[in-house]
Amino acid sequence: MTQINYVTVLEIGAKTLEEESELEVNATGLKSFEATIKLFDNSKIFIRGHMGEYSMDFAIKKEEIEERKLKKWIDKLEYHLEQEFLKNVKVSYHSNMDEYLLEISI
Repeated sequence: MTQINYVTVLEIGAKTLEEESELEVNATGLKSFEATIKLFDNSKIFIRGHMGEYSMDFAIKKEEIEERKLKKWIDKLEYHLEQEFLKNVKVSYHSNMDEYLLEISI
């Protein structure tokens, strides 16, 4: 199994979300991070994440992305991650009252 590089995953996520986006990533601990993806229309998507050995979890506020757009993004993200890591990648999500919770497993 390949260990996940969260910066690579976030870079691919930003590219697959919009044609023109800007990514800013900050480590908040040994296995946690925060990222902001600034889109071409100046809207922002804030992501909180946590790393496992072969997986990572994202939390995204519901008001920052429509569920329909999220589902399309997940399909693109999964495909491009598989191309990058040359492995089967699973991206799944569920939600609570405030956030979408994504899990990426390699």
